[in-house]
Amino acid sequence: MKLDELAGNDSIKEELKIWALNWQRGKRQQPIMLYGPTGVGKTSFAHAVAETFDWELIETNAGELRNADNLKSVIGSSASTGSLFGGLRLVVIDEVEYLDRGGMATLVRIVRDALQPMILVADDYWSLKLSAIRTICFPLQLKKVSQLSIEEVLNETSKKEGIAIDPVKLKEIAQTSQGDLRGAIVDLRAGIASDREREIDVFNAVKNIFKTMKYSEAMQSNFQFSDLDLLVAWLEENAFLEYDRFEDFALAMDYLSKSAVFKGRIMRKQNFTYLRYVAALAIAGVALSKREPYKKFVKYQFPSRIKMLSNSAKSRALLKHIGLKMGEKLHCSSRDALKDIVFQKKSAGFFGFEDEEGGFFERFGKTGN
Repeated sequence: MKLDELAGNDSIKEELKIWALNWQRGKRQQPIMLYGPTGVGKTSFAHAVAETFDWELIETNAGELRNADNLKSVIGSSASTGSLFGGLRLVVIDEVEYLDRGGMATLVRIVRDALQPMILVADDYWSLKLSAIRTICFPLQLKKVSQLSIEEVLNETSKKEGIAIDPVKLKEIAQTSQGDLRGAIVDLRAGIASDREREIDVFNAVKNIFKTMKYSEAMQSNFQFSDLDLLVAWLEENAFLEYDRFEDFALAMDYLSKSAVFKGRIMRKQNFTYLRYVAALAIAGVALSKREPYKKFVKYQFPSRIKMLSNSAKSRALLKHIGLKMGEKLHCSSRDALKDIVFQKKSAGFFGFEDEEGGFFERFGKTGN
């Protein structure tokens, strides 16, 4: 995808074009520090520069490199030597804030000596870890994408991918994304299958895991369903219902806890090679915890943890709509309007609430929370 095809941040596109054109003319430029909140398309913008100007792309994630030795071996020569094909080479380093102290010092030296264009990608430009590298990079901040731009992208994506979606639902996804374009696209694609169809799929996957005694069959359930986090949540919720023998249940919980340990390591170290252990321990571990399959029928339960989070998110969204309607009538911000919600209980009709909003308004007015 080229720069002009990306949504939002038009001024940044122009800055990147000027920067790249100067490189094309033989004028060495400062490396760019591209920063902004998650989901605004930082990495996509970097890729688009290479695509637009037909540059060779060398990309890596600092979270995977971590230290000086890895950084020098992977990036050092790429930034300081010419391209094999005679053109320019764009070096992109994502998540630079995850480098350790030695890695950051090495990156500073690489950036100062770079003979090729470089784009460093970060979430928090003002992080103390980036203080040394900030002084030698040109900062460009990507801001959250506007709701209108997100709607346009979602509409185009739904047409390209053959996703049938109600325009009202599409607008709702754009509105609740809060400028996170990537998250909005994920939500759009997740809405292809109905919640009921998804629940049937996960029910079958959970049943297969609990009833099999073979590693390969258990892991196949993960490949068929593909949402590992949701699958693990279902296993956690239903292991007690499936496994009557205490030792079977205890062993299953032990494997799930070990799986959680590896997931924590992924989050801390950004090393996604651990993902294989997360899946194997949680899925095959639970399947092989029993001495033999249970022949009873179990009505598996939806994970209470996810249900609680879902209800909480729905309540927040409903409260936001109520605040907007109240603020419009009271000529104040939605936040100020909600401060007095307890005292407005008798005025529900005045605000024009729909049935669900009115019911929530009444309940909220009684509790005040």
